[in-house]
Order: sequence, then structure tokens, then C-alpha cells
Amino acid sequence: GVGIPTGKVQRDGTFVGYANPDIYNIDISGLPEDSYVESVRILDQDATDRVVDFTKFGGTWTRMDISLNANGGRIDGAVENDKNEPVTGATVLLIPEISHRKQFYLFRSVTTERSGHFIIRGIVPGDYKLLAWEDVETGAWEDPEFLKDFEDRGQTVTIRPNGQESRNWPQSLPT
Repeated sequence: GVGIPTGKVQRDGTFVGYANPDIYNIDISGLPEDSYVESVRILDQDATDRVVDFTKFGGTWTRMDISLNANGGRIDGAVENDKNEPVTGATVLLIPEISHRKQFYLFRSVTTERSGHFIIRGIVPGDYKLLAWEDVETGAWEDPEFLKDFEDRGQTVTIRPNGQESRNWPQSLPT
């Protein structure tokens, strides 16, 4: 959150951070490329959805455990236009199955390289759809109505622990 110092991780894997009593969305970054956050727990409460309510603890010290998993999945591929030419700078979006759409940390987006190639690493195992656009406003996919217009064009993909999937877009892309 704004104004909250980040907790620097020590050699033993611990960190100390301070937060005012409020509700927060936990953002964890800087993980090794094939890792993902497997669970977040505060005392005996599951907070894997990364929404944490510190108002319940009344300003007392509270233990939060974050477990990482180094067996995240990967997906790579290439985006081509309807002339079979690579699309540089296309947005490729991995979206979770419908029952997990409120867990925004499961959404992953990347931009294609010059060759039209992309790779997404450290994916939480599960069922997803993969979409691509030549031009789309960043974050537009956070609106469920926006996704409804494009979801049928997505490619279904199941990501397994340590799994590697490949997908390409030889068809025309939505704009």
C-alpha cells in the first residue's frame, strides 16, 4: 500500500514490516522467475487471495507466513497477424478460469518481442485462457464486461507444476 515500507527479506527468509490497521492487497514481487506465492496465512487465517484485514488485530504484532513454490508453470509462443507476420508489441494475457477471476494476482500479461515471441513464467498451476491483442489498453481486462467480448477467442490451457506449454496465434487478432 501507499506509504507502507516494504519488508526486506533476511537470509533466514523472515522480514518485518509495519502496517496501520486497514485492509490491504498484498503484492509480492521480485520472486525467482519460476516461483509463485503458494499461500499467505495470518495466524490461523488463510489469506492466499492476498487480501489482508489488519483491522482485526488492533495494532498488535501479527505473524504472517508466506509460502513460495519454485515449481511454477511456463507458457511461451508467438503472435502472428493474418499474414503470418510476427506482431511486435502485442499484449498476451493469461486469465484464470471464471471461478478465480477476482484473484487479480492470477492474471498475467506480457508484451511480445520483435519476433512476436512471448514467455510467461512462474504461473500458479490451474486452468486458464490465453488471449492476445495487437493493441489494448493496459488493465482493460480487469473489467469482466470487456473480457466477455474476447473470451471465446482465447485458447484454453492447463498449467501444471513445472509444466511447459506452447501456444501460437496464427489467426487474426482482435483490436
